[in-house]
Amino acid sequence: MSAPPKPQLGHGMHMHTPSFYHTVAAAIVVDAVCLAVLLATGRGGARVREYYQTYGAGAALVDVATMAGAAHFGLRAAPRSSPLASLALAVAMQQANDLLLGRALARTAAPPASPILALFQAYAEEVGTTILAVDAVLVAGAVLGAHALVRLGDDGFVGAAGLYVLLMLVYSV
Repeated sequence: MSAPPKPQLGHGMHMHTPSFYHTVAAAIVVDAVCLAVLLATGRGGARVREYYQTYGAGAALVDVATMAGAAHFGLRAAPRSSPLASLALAVAMQQANDLLLGRALARTAAPPASPILALFQAYAEEVGTTILAVDAVLVAGAVLGAHALVRLGDDGFVGAAGLYVLLMLVYSV
């Protein structure tokens, strides 16, 4: 006797909320894809390359932590039956982070004493509000990716493979 077919999302089934692992693994994969696109196309500006060249794996860790934090917040704060609400809350959290950091940096007359904050300020001046759109897409990708990993039954392979690829890309900038 064969196993019953898996129920499809959107057909009366409640989504299982992804774990923090799934969220982090998805954020790693999203960051790797983003960095691959930046390297392949030359887009993103000089400051993003400087960020990865200067901070290496630390830069990737900051990106992944920020993305995973916003995505996980959205996934936990929204009702389980509302994937759209989890997307909206995650993006709202990321946008709030970007806007608050941007406002704080804009109020600083001189470049910040912290080298990474000075680089963030220069990056914001270079690309402007494009940051908001790009970060929204990245966080949405982390939320959707976390759900995909749950559906795939991933037990760690995707996160490990994604981390390997991300680190290879970081040290290729």
